[in-house]
Amino acid sequence: MTFPNSNCWFCQDFKEASGVNPDLLANSSQSQSGRAILLKQRQGLVMIQELLDNFSGTKKLIGKFILSQFNEIYTVDLVTGVATFFADAPVQGGDLAIQDGKLYLATYTDAKLHEIAGGVAVEVGSIPVSVNGMAQANNTTDLVMANRLAGVFTKVSAADGSTVGTYVPMIGGEAVTLYDGDMAAG
Repeated sequence: MTFPNSNCWFCQDFKEASGVNPDLLANSSQSQSGRAILLKQRQGLVMIQELLDNFSGTKKLIGKFILSQFNEIYTVDLVTGVATFFADAPVQGGDLAIQDGKLYLATYTDAKLHEIAGGVAVEVGSIPVSVNGMAQANNTTDLVMANRLAGVFTKVSAADGSTVGTYVPMIGGEAVTLYDGDMAAG
């Protein structure tokens, strides 16, 4: 682990507290047996295992935080890669979907449904918490949502966000819990 200023007051503390030892980084300068190095590597892994287990979730949380700071929606030209401002909106995770020619935003953090029109997000209503996927329903009035750690898909009214119905997700005839994911319709 290299720090730009080796004299910084927290660098050594950070190295020791993290559990990442020189053997774990393959930077050991001492002559030791392979078994001793292996034991030190295992010790380091035990100390950082929880961090590694939570790495994927941490990346998602950081990504959601960063995106929540922008509060803007852009279109991207898939040929040129150029991004163009589309609307101001409280983007806080969640998902976007088009229903009956209208763009909707479901927010993860504050559980709100917004219609995006004229470059502005207009709050439609409250929806179930932790939306991480949304798609148009098989009609012109509703949206279907997936919610983190839920045991159902929820159909909501695009007019006011109220729950219209729920559907249990099944795989091989067995009910499943929804985790992270996205939804698409076409």
